[in-house]
Order: sequence, then C-alpha cells, then structure tokens
Amino acid sequence: MPFPARLGTSGTHMVDANRNPVLLKGFDSIPVWRDHPGQTWGRDYYDRIAAKGFNAVRMVVYWSDMQPAPGTYSTTHLATLDKAIATAKAAGLYVVLNPILIYKMETYVPVWARTGDVLRDVELHAGPYLAMIARRYRGESAVAAYDPLNEPPSSTSGGQPAVLDAYRSMLDKIRAEDADKIVMVEPAWGDSSLEGADFGRLGSTHNVVLSLHDYYAGGAGDGYRADGSQEGVYTWDEVTGYPTPDAGALEQHLVMNLKVAREADVPVWIGEFGVNSSATNADLWVSHKVELYKKYGLGYAWWLYQAGGGLSSMDSSYAFKPYVDRLL
Repeated sequence: MPFPARLGTSGTHMVDANRNPVLLKGFDSIPVWRDHPGQTWGRDYYDRIAAKGFNAVRMVVYWSDMQPAPGTYSTTHLATLDKAIATAKAAGLYVVLNPILIYKMETYVPVWARTGDVLRDVELHAGPYLAMIARRYRGESAVAAYDPLNEPPSSTSGGQPAVLDAYRSMLDKIRAEDADKIVMVEPAWGDSSLEGADFGRLGSTHNVVLSLHDYYAGGAGDGYRADGSQEGVYTWDEVTGYPTPDAGALEQHLVMNLKVAREADVPVWIGEFGVNSSATNADLWVSHKVELYKKYGLGYAWWLYQAGGGLSSMDSSYAFKPYVDRLL
C-alpha cells in the first residue's frame, strides 16, 4: 500500500491494511528542543534518513515540557511536534511517538505530577495528556504507533505485573480516543526479563507491540539474574562497548523475551539499541545485532540523542558516520 498506510498487527507481525508485513527501521530522535522552543530538525535531516534506506523515526518527547500544569499544554511545543511529524511524513518516514520519556526517574515528569513513584505518577496524572496526544494524531496515518512510556521503572522481582497494569491504564486512555493505532508496551527498564509475564493484564492485545531496548553486549549467562533484572555487559555507558564478542549470547538474551511475545501472539520491535562508535568492537556489535534482528524479522530504531556525540549516527553536517551502513 502507498505510504503512509495505517498500520496494525496480525499475529506476530506489524502489517498494513492488506496484511502485508511492514518492518519499521530507523532512528530515535528528540524533535522538541527544550532549550530552543519552536525549533526542530529541518527537512534535510529526515530526507537523509529516508535516502539512506530507512523508513521510520521514533520521536521522544518530554512530558514535563508538554504539560507544565494540570490541563495546560504548551502550544509552542505541540506546534513543534506537529511540524516535526509533518516534516518526517513529507520525507516518507513513519513516526513512532513516545510522549513520556522516563530518564533519571522523575526528572522529566512534571513537578505537579510527582508522587515519588513514576508508575503512580503516570497512572494518576498522565491520562489526560495521553488522551490529548491520541486525539491529536488519531487521523494521522504517518504516526504508526504510540510508545507511551519509555523504560518504565519498577522492581524487576515481581514488578512486571505493576508495569503491565500501568500500561492497561494507559491503553484505556489512548483507546478511548484512538481505537486502532498500534500501542507499544515495554518491560520494566525497557529490557528486563518478561518470563512469566501475563499479557492478559493488558485487557486486549489488539494492535499491541512489545518494544525492547537492546543494549546487551554479553556476559553473565543469558543476561538476566534470577529475579529478572539485568546482568552482564551493556553498552549504555558509551565506554565499555563489546569487549568479548559472542553473537550466541546476544541471541540467547533476545530470545528469552521474544519467546514470551510469541506465546502472547504479539509482534516485537526494537525501540532502542546503540553503541558509541568509538567503543571497543562497536562495529562488530552493530553487525551482530542487525544480523540477529534480520534473522527474527524484527524492525529497530538506533538511539540518536543528538547530532555530534554520544550515540549519534551523524556528524555536525548531518553526514552519516561510516558504521551506519551496518544498520541496513
């Protein structure tokens, strides 16, 4: 179907209306700039992503900027988000929209919504905001999915039920405004073990996708402790990299949650993965990850925080760094 086709799910695949599988592959990006209100990436940024062969961007948004007070939304930031989505669409890219970035606990939760517990913050106070977002973009087919809560913090020892219950609350608010768009759910911290998780707590898995954040780089068996928390080597410190290459360990780590998703009959999407390009064996890590995603038919988004450093894929002139060829 021609772009932008409204996407949904069929079994363990994301599909268009004709049930043709669609793999979303691209980059994470922050389109609403808190230090430069009203400014965002230009068309050339998205054109280069599309021209390279990718078809999606995951747009990460700060709730604290968007809703500074109860019932009050920033018209400037919303207009900027509208512009970013329209610009990505014009370049031929789908958007996965993440309205609530959780990073450093309550740092990006509005001050008025803080209770000391992020999941409680979201369940008590984020409903109207998520409903507004769903209402605003329900008719925009280029917005392929909502990924409402980034890396929900919770105890990984029995904490997944609380995370799934929080998603049930978010789904109810979103579905009241947009009954059919894909909604993504994440495990606690984005990448903890879902073994034994009951997706029935969501109420319905209609057009639900499991999104995983896969920074695992090996070690410590399958990557999880007995309580489901993460163990081993990860790339998110931007220094460690992939010191002991082991493609089999990477696969074992992924397959644990992939198996749970398959049993629940929901698709899996890798919402974040990345490594500092100067870290040990970075290119090999990228190659091993992408080969693994292709083996299991998974779409993915590379975490691009800012052009010029860290987990960036572009230099200051928007030219792709050499390792990006390994992402295709």
